[in-house]
Amino acid sequence: MDIISWLMPLSLKDSVTSIVGRLIVASSANFIWQERNNRVHAKPSRNEHQVAKIVVETVRSKLASISFKNKLQVMQMKATWKIA
Repeated sequence: MDIISWLMPLSLKDSVTSIVGRLIVASSANFIWQERNNRVHAKPSRNEHQVAKIVVETVRSKLASISFKNKLQVMQMKATWKIA
C-alpha cells in the first residue's frame, strides 16, 4: 500500500520522478514474478541482491535510452543513477 500511495499521485504527472518510479515498480514486478516462476519450475534461482541488481541495471539502461530535457531535476537523476 505504501508503494501505491507514493506512486498514484506521480502517475498522473510526466516528471522525471514519475518516470523513474514507474520504471522501478514495473521492473521490480517483472523480475520478482520471473524469480517466482523460476523457483516454481525448479530453474536456477537468484537471491534478493542479485534480483535488485538486475532491477537497477534495467532501470538505468532504460533511463539512459530516454531523451530528457536538460533540467536540474534531470541532471540530479542522472547523477543518482550514474548515467553519463
